[in-house]
Amino acid sequence: LQMDFVTHYEEIQLETDHAMSVFDITPQIEDIVAKSGCKEGTVTVLSKHSTLSISINEMEGRLVDDIRQYFLTLAPPHMPYLHNDLDYRVGPPDWPGGDE
Repeated sequence: LQMDFVTHYEEIQLETDHAMSVFDITPQIEDIVAKSGCKEGTVTVLSKHSTLSISINEMEGRLVDDIRQYFLTLAPPHMPYLHNDLDYRVGPPDWPGGDE
């Protein structure tokens, strides 16, 4: 029995309309795997952004509400987060918008 090694890379984009959003990306991942032709193996899902997280959960409405409530309690949107104040960020001398 011979199996060929398959790699496939594809990106999906999601538009967020809130600071805290929960998405079910299962249909997009299933479509990508189907298009790849791979019949068995491992799928890796990653984010290129530092303030995004990926988790595996049931997409159950009350669980999603609990997740939102937890994160809004953990990091309330009305707090004055210092990293959002671009006037006080320190960067290298040639950094655009940095410490001129």
